[in-house]
Amino acid sequence: MGVRAEILSRSDDHANLIEGAPAGFSVVVSCTSTNHFEGGTEQLNLGIRSEATLGALGDSEHVCRQIQASGVL
Repeated sequence: MGVRAEILSRSDDHANLIEGAPAGFSVVVSCTSTNHFEGGTEQLNLGIRSEATLGALGDSEHVCRQIQASGVL
């Protein structure tokens, strides 16, 4: 089950959502990748992190949620 969201504005790593359950949230997504060698084999490490916020820090209605995942190819 996914959430549909319309993007009001966006830059390379930031989207402001205006429709659906996440309406009003500011979402920042970052991705990283690094290569390293283990046992003579090159491996690719991938990471993704997302942070969604609503309201200003210090407001009683302020909400901030983060999720991250990583994997090796």
